[in-house]
Amino acid sequence: MIDTHLATKQDTNELRRGLADLVRRLTDVERRLANVERRLANVEYDLGQLKVGLAVVKAELAMVKWMVSGIGAGMLLLLVQNFWPV
Repeated sequence: MIDTHLATKQDTNELRRGLADLVRRLTDVERRLANVERRLANVEYDLGQLKVGLAVVKAELAMVKWMVSGIGAGMLLLLVQNFWPV
């Protein structure tokens, strides 16, 4: 009955090996998590850069729209002047 309740040297060695393996696995998980966090930071930075780029494109498109409307208005005035002289 005593043998079933006491840990043997073999039991404690097995427990130590299991704990050492668990520590190695946890260390690997921590390393991988740090890698994921770095990648996430890179993605967040890239998204910020993309937002800035899209804002620039939006501003340029607004300028092109303004220029095209100005050209269209100028062409309309030329047509009116040429076909309906005052």
